[in-house]
Amino acid sequence: MPHPTQKPSLATALRLRCPYCGDTGLLRGRYAYAPGCERCDFAFEREAGYSNAASGLVAFPSICTLGFLMAGLLLAFATGLDWMVVVGATSVAMIAFAAVFFPYALAIWLWVEHRLHPLDAHDRFPVPSTTGEH
Repeated sequence: MPHPTQKPSLATALRLRCPYCGDTGLLRGRYAYAPGCERCDFAFEREAGYSNAASGLVAFPSICTLGFLMAGLLLAFATGLDWMVVVGATSVAMIAFAAVFFPYALAIWLWVEHRLHPLDAHDRFPVPSTTGEH
C-alpha cells in the first residue's frame, strides 16, 4: 500500500486510473467500477454504495450547471428560439453530458475524498488467497 503521506493525483484520477499509482483502471466496464487497486492494495469503494452516492454528489451539480449555463446562453444569444426548443436542446445536452461525464464523477470524488481522508487500514483491498484456503 502507498505510504499514507502520498497524496492522490487529480490528473491520474481523471485518466480513470488509480489516483495513487496510476496502474489500475477505475472501471471494469463503461459504468461498472473496479473493486480496488491490486498494486496499491486499497479498495476504491470504502463502504457499500460509496461509488453510487459519491458519483451523484459530483455528477448532479455538474450536469445541472451545464444545463443552466446552456439554457442561459441560448436565451441570451438566440432570442428568436421558442422556449420549448431551448428546453429540448438543453435536456438532450444534459443527458449526453451525463452519459460521458458519469465515469469521471467517481474519479473526482475519489481524489477529493482521499485528499480529505487519506488511506488507512480499513481501506485495504481484499486480495483473494492464493494458497487455496477459504
